Amino acid sequence: MLVKNLGLLGALVMTASLGFVACGGSDDDPGGNNGGSSGSGGSGGSGGTAGTGGTGGGNSETNPTCGGETSCTLPPERDTTGTAPSGGAKTFAMSKLFLGDTKRDGTASVTAWQDYGYNLDGIVSNRNGSNHCAPQPGSNPAQIKTDGPGGIDNSFGANLLPIILSLAADAGDRVNESIAEGDFTVMIHNDSLGTEANQTPISGALYGGSKLGAVPRFDGTDVWPATYELLNDGDITKPKVTFPTAYVTNGIWVSGSAATVSLSLSISGFTLDLAITNAIITADISDPNNVKNGLIAGVLNTEALIDALRNIAGSLDPSLCSGTTFEGIAQQIRGASDLMADGTNGDSSKACNGISIALGFEAKPVILGDAAAPAEPGEDQCE
Repeated sequence: MLVKNLGLLGALVMTASLGFVACGGSDDDPGGNNGGSSGSGGSGGSGGTAGTGGTGGGNSETNPTCGGETSCTLPPERDTTGTAPSGGAKTFAMSKLFLGDTKRDGTASVTAWQDYGYNLDGIVSNRNGSNHCAPQPGSNPAQIKTDGPGGIDNSFGANLLPIILSLAADAGDRVNESIAEGDFTVMIHNDSLGTEANQTPISGALYGGSKLGAVPRFDGTDVWPATYELLNDGDITKPKVTFPTAYVTNGIWVSGSAATVSLSLSISGFTLDLAITNAIITADISDPNNVKNGLIAGVLNTEALIDALRNIAGSLDPSLCSGTTFEGIAQQIRGASDLMADGTNGDSSKACNGISIALGFEAKPVILGDAAAPAEPGEDQCE
């Protein structure tokens, strides 16, 4: 049954910290926040609550850009007076993920997605702004163009998550149950990390957490094996995703310059290869035993996401490999595209081909374990 399969696929992709599907509708729908008066700006804050507002009103023809009188929600800037980290190696594992349907305190809200993300494209976009890539056919332009406070880009939370939840209402609970049972996590490892409020530079890396084999205690004693697919040649000392210019500003850990976070995730015996470009990760590590206000923000290439999901869908039902059924799903995914795949925006002659995504998280200290065995590759039903 399509709805059952689609709901399962949505839940599986959620477990991989990503999702799909999109919203259509009329351009007459205001689609939420249409700008507003100038807000309280500034960078910094605890992982995503930095500058808010923007000067773009609902009737503006040109979306305001960051800078000048326009305040944008951006990660904290590097404090060049920060000291080199004085501590030893530290690893944090995500203990909870926020998909965007609830605030961090667990309160359900249809606008909770606005609490997650950063301004990735440098503009504070509103429904009537002209300097924006062209929304895909079938989308709601007003809704796709409208950013969160300070130009937050999170089309995943605004346009995809509501439909995913309509198919799998407990998707968020399933994700966090899987983490609580030790099925998977995402780890941020630092070669050296001190307790100073400002530290630079920090050498960091991202690891996938494979199945732990026990219920995690999240007290700093869990030895979590690393996913083989995120290592070069399976070598634990050679992670594929590194953050050589990470830093800490006012207790906020920042991954540094935007990077491409490549994830190879084993789902039901199949590998889902995803790349989050222009990825920014931040978290409040003031209390190293209770990392909070974490954020992962970046861009998904729309067609790459569709291709990856096509293979997973085909494993559930081979009829979804091609034809009108999956193409209808694919067009809905395209309809959520809100910027260019390289993270840029502003050219109305180009069709949007990227989907902004932002997820919140909390994390606890763990011990980075050895490399796990590689996942068993499944047969490609769509070959």
